[in-house]
Amino acid sequence: MSKAPLTIANIGSEEGSAWASAKAPPVLKTVSRLWRRLFEPQRRAFDWLPGDEQLVAWLNTDEALERAEAAALPLYGAAPEVVKRVHDKAFVLEIARREALGPPELLACILSLESDELRSPDALEHIDRMLAGWPDWARQKFILKPRFGTSGRGRATGTQGRADTPEIRGSLTRLAKRGGAILEPWLDRIEDLSAQLIVQPDASLVMLGTTRQIVSGSGVYRGNRGAVDSKGRVVSESRWDEALREAAVTVAQAAADEGYRGPAGLDSLSYRGFDDGERFRPLLEWNARFTLGTVAIGLVRQSLPQVKQRLGLEPGGRCPFYFALDAPPAGWPESRDRLLLVPLWESGEALRPALVFGADDDALRQLPSGGPAR
Repeated sequence: MSKAPLTIANIGSEEGSAWASAKAPPVLKTVSRLWRRLFEPQRRAFDWLPGDEQLVAWLNTDEALERAEAAALPLYGAAPEVVKRVHDKAFVLEIARREALGPPELLACILSLESDELRSPDALEHIDRMLAGWPDWARQKFILKPRFGTSGRGRATGTQGRADTPEIRGSLTRLAKRGGAILEPWLDRIEDLSAQLIVQPDASLVMLGTTRQIVSGSGVYRGNRGAVDSKGRVVSESRWDEALREAAVTVAQAAADEGYRGPAGLDSLSYRGFDDGERFRPLLEWNARFTLGTVAIGLVRQSLPQVKQRLGLEPGGRCPFYFALDAPPAGWPESRDRLLLVPLWESGEALRPALVFGADDDALRQLPSGGPAR
C-alpha cells in the first residue's frame, strides 16, 4: 500500500495566497486537515486517490506545478492552463447556453465581462446598458461576481437596475484583477445542490455523489446533507437530483474534452421565479478542483463501517447524514439509538466539524437546514 501523497492545501487560491499565511482563517486550517484525512493509507476514501508517487494540490495552479517540479514529482490531475480554462465561470455559462440547461428567461440575463471591459472608463455605462435590457424582476437586485472565486466572496450587489453605485464602482478594479466578472440577477434561493465527479486519466467519468448544500443567506458554504447506502453511494434525495446528475455529466464531459482530469464539482440551485414558481438552475458554478462536497462524501465513506454497526445499515437501505464545518447553535447532539455522531474536530481547534448519521430523516430533524449561524 502506497503512503499518503505530498499535498498542497491551496484552498481559496483563486483569490490569492492567503491560504499559505500563518494568519490564515481557522476554517482554512480545518478544511485542509479534513481534506488530508481522505488520503490516509489505511482508510483511503476513494480508490482513485493517488499515493506518494504524485503531488496533489487542492487546485492545480502554476505555483502548485512549480512545487511539484521542485519535489521532482508529477502534479496529479490536469495542467494549470487547462484548469484555468474550465474553472472560469464563463466556461459553464457557455455550456448552459449551448445545451439550453436552465430557464431561458434567466440565461438571457446572465452575462460574462472581460477584464478589459471592467477597466474601461465607460464600464458603468456599459453595465447600465446591459441592465436596461433585463426584465423588471431581474433588475430589482443583481450581482457582479468574480469569474475565478469561491464561496460567494468578492462579489458586489446592485439594485434597481443601477450600476453607478459605490459598491459596484469600487468592485470593478478588483474584479478586473480576478480575471473578469459574471453579471447576473440575484435569485431567491430555495435549495442548494452539488454533484461531485472524477474525470479519470482515460477521460471516463465517475459520479461520486450528490448532496444538498448547507449555505448561509449570502451563499457561503457551511456543510452538506444527503443519504448514503451500504455501498457508500451518496445521493441528495432532492426532487432535482436526476437533472443535477445529467447536468454534471454534461459539464464534466465538456471539461474532459478540454483536457481536464481530476476531481470536480457542480453547484446548482432551485429558486423562486418571478411568478413564485420553483425553477431549477442546473449550471451555477463548475469547480475544476477538489471541493468540500468531495471532502464530505469522502468522510461519509470513511465512516461507513461505524454507520453499519451502530445504525444497522444494510443493502437496500439508506441513512441520512449531516456534515458541517462547525457545530450548530444548539451544539452537536450526542449519539443514541437512532443517531450516530462522528466528531471530526481536534483539541484546540477553533471550529468543531462533525458528521451526524440518522436511522431515518426524523432522527436528524433537530439539525438546522441553514447550517451554523456563525
